[in-house]
Amino acid sequence: KRWMLEDGMSPSSSLSSSFTPSKNKVSSEKQRMKQLQDEIVFLQTLVGDMNDDIEEMKHSQRLSFAARTAFGRVRYVLGLVFSVVLVVRVVLAANSFLSIMAGDGDDVNSPDSRKDPLTSISLWLMGHDIVRTREQYDLFRQGTSLLL
Repeated sequence: KRWMLEDGMSPSSSLSSSFTPSKNKVSSEKQRMKQLQDEIVFLQTLVGDMNDDIEEMKHSQRLSFAARTAFGRVRYVLGLVFSVVLVVRVVLAANSFLSIMAGDGDDVNSPDSRKDPLTSISLWLMGHDIVRTREQYDLFRQGTSLLL
């Protein structure tokens, strides 16, 4: 009120100068509204992230509970065994590949270079009389690789 009175009493008053405080008020309200909208968007994003975190924690709890059961322990042991088998296969394949590339390895067709410890172990577990020829051994080795 005081601005309007002062503005109206001054000799250089004009119509546009009497609306200046209201323009500032409108622009400050717009800024305030923009800030509030930004805060709302931020809080909505925060709520979404927190919901995702809560769902992830629930999933972790379910996995933890399942791992403590007898079935979970069996899955753990089987996973560990298959991981060791996989690492052994990768190391043997890398060794075979590097020896062939270097040219200092044994002949590819020699009996020692064709032996696979995992195939030999599985043959030993199943009985030695299953495989009699080199072709049968190669087929069994491929089948073992496919199964593992």
